[in-house]
Amino acid sequence: MNKRLHAAILMATLYPILSISGPSSFLAKGYINNSYGDKCQYTQKIIRENRYFYGNNTQHVGLLTFDNPTCMTATSKIDKTTNMMLINRTISRWYSHPDAKFKTHPNDVSEPRKIAKNGFCIQSATYPMMGINIDYIGDPSIEKVIHGGAFMCSEL
Repeated sequence: MNKRLHAAILMATLYPILSISGPSSFLAKGYINNSYGDKCQYTQKIIRENRYFYGNNTQHVGLLTFDNPTCMTATSKIDKTTNMMLINRTISRWYSHPDAKFKTHPNDVSEPRKIAKNGFCIQSATYPMMGINIDYIGDPSIEKVIHGGAFMCSEL
């Protein structure tokens, strides 16, 4: 069996599991520290059958909205990188097991695969077929974050 066919069969089997494993286990309310150490409070909800990342294919996603839209403001590239990394670390805890070791630094976050139309992809270092689709909404302040399970961050 060729690699692409094998990957397609595996994706068809795992995709429904991955698409709900993360957003369904998040905290509806909480906080994420920003680059200055301030607690940025958020509320979050599941959006079912969403097309944000995959267009014609739907998945359940989490939509995290910061209560204060200016709390994650970045005044420098270091602030923006730090804010994104802190958000990525928090969100990645909701996906898989603690040993997944998601690559949460913005330098490690990749462009989405060809099948995804928006956002970025956070890859698991432990489980190469597991990733997280993520997109940051707002500039210079991250006001919202949308996230959902991803089947691998790179092509085979």
